[in-house]
Amino acid sequence: MAFPFKIQDYFLKSTFFQWLNKVSIPGVKGVSLFELLYIYISGIIKGTLTLRAAAISWSVFFSIFPFVIFLFTFFPHLPHYQQVEQYFFLDVLPKVLPEPILKDATAYISETLNSNKFTVWSWSVYVSIFFSTSGINALINGFNFSYRKPFQKRKGFQQYLLAFGYTLLFTLFLFGIVLSLYYSQFIWKFIDNQTLSGFRILFSKIGSLLLGVLMFMVGVLLLYKAGPRFGTSNRSLLPGVVLSTLLFVLTSSIFGYYITHFTRYNLLYGSISTVMILMIWIYVNVIIVLVGFELNVALHFLSETTPSQRQDIFSFLPLDLEELNDQGEET
Repeated sequence: MAFPFKIQDYFLKSTFFQWLNKVSIPGVKGVSLFELLYIYISGIIKGTLTLRAAAISWSVFFSIFPFVIFLFTFFPHLPHYQQVEQYFFLDVLPKVLPEPILKDATAYISETLNSNKFTVWSWSVYVSIFFSTSGINALINGFNFSYRKPFQKRKGFQQYLLAFGYTLLFTLFLFGIVLSLYYSQFIWKFIDNQTLSGFRILFSKIGSLLLGVLMFMVGVLLLYKAGPRFGTSNRSLLPGVVLSTLLFVLTSSIFGYYITHFTRYNLLYGSISTVMILMIWIYVNVIIVLVGFELNVALHFLSETTPSQRQDIFSFLPLDLEELNDQGEET
């Protein structure tokens, strides 16, 4: 990934490059911020991240509807089902889904809940969980096709069993989130006086936001754990999880505002506009998950390479990085 000579020469002499080359990365000895950014960005470009995201999004999209059938087959068996169902539609879904697709998604889920076709022991449920596993399996395959591979891939059958187990785990996780959100309302009944009413509203909004962010972080961490094995602890996965979470919060706000105020998909696509928006929303979030994973790959790749190996990677530079750093210190 060499640059035109004049641009490269100007960049190498700039104060900004000297600063990038001086800043070291915590936890990775002898690696500068410039080296990390180069490995990270080149991995994203050469690894055709957007192409992988498009393929994964297609599988995730078709796994959503079987997963909804499987998930909400067990929903009526929850304690206080009627109250939990009402809370789910009025409070939880509006905070998770973009406004343009909320109405159609709610109608589909409501129809699934009220249908008598699916029971816990019906064959439809077993078929639905089989197909819903394909979404997580596609994400793991997307991780496997990273440009740099400082990791050990899981075997095919082992990977599918893991994806199946994670589908069940995500189901329990979502049930736990919905129930905890519902029962947290009763806690506020003990704090129902005028002096704390304003604090209650503020804390409720902040708590809901933090819980949504925490839910996304845990979900991404579980996906990274299901992916290729780095042979390291959960702590090494946190940089990618944090980056993905920050991008998720940012893009969710921008995407919702953009769809609501600047696009007219319903005029162009008519009744399938909801499907188009949902596919774009999935595509954006898959890119976010892959971008975070690539950061973990870059960090682990640099931690496994020696200084001489890194020098070979950056051989396109007219000087080695240590010499450039020394020149920066002299100036």
